[in-house]
Amino acid sequence: MQAIEGKHVQRAKGKLVVELDNELRELSVLVSASALEFKGENLAIVIVKDISDIVELQGLLPICSSCKKIYTEEGYWEGLEKYIEAHSEVEFTHDICTQCIKKLYLKK
Repeated sequence: MQAIEGKHVQRAKGKLVVELDNELRELSVLVSASALEFKGENLAIVIVKDISDIVELQGLLPICSSCKKIYTEEGYWEGLEKYIEAHSEVEFTHDICTQCIKKLYLKK
């Protein structure tokens, strides 16, 4: 209803209980709703996506304000990329942003 009333896209994460193979399962879902006017009527398109397999980091992460290493539960300082790769499905690829190219390689 918020999408219809607000005329913009609404997104929310939630839980949905479904029956699969005679067993109730709770799925993590992402619900997106967008307003649509059709033949003078305000409607909404609703998409429900199962995001149960998506690993999500949550909570507070102690991070060094200088080198950006993460302090792990095991009591070690670990590189940011290594920590995120170990605790999610993310894989990093490296590049260099335009500001750093200017700072590092283009002399004034």
